[in-house]
Amino acid sequence: MKKAILVEYNFLTRIVIDEKEENVEKIVEKSKQKILDKVHNELAENLCEWNDDEEIPHFNNNNLASDFSEIKNFEPPVTISKSYNPNLYMPFVIYIGSKLYFYASQKDHDEDFERLKTIVPKFYFIN
Repeated sequence: MKKAILVEYNFLTRIVIDEKEENVEKIVEKSKQKILDKVHNELAENLCEWNDDEEIPHFNNNNLASDFSEIKNFEPPVTISKSYNPNLYMPFVIYIGSKLYFYASQKDHDEDFERLKTIVPKFYFIN
């Protein structure tokens, strides 16, 4: 199962500037190449931490991912159900209220349904 994470890096570099040039534009200009070199050559050394993305978790269905901010704020009762219709091009469906999300893959469909159960447990789920 996939998930979304937020990754934090911390880059530090030394530059020399004229005291009269101490402004954002000049600092960015002078440090840019050094930071880019660190990104390309020392990325792992500058990794601080990573955490699950609680705001926008990973979903296999891009439409569901786009709509999630709205969905998580729905007021209960909300019913989430899933179905299969072999006559459809994308036969696996998740229903969230009046919204429908279609899947070609049962694996992706089932993963998203289970992820929803853990993220929005206040809703009513029908298997």
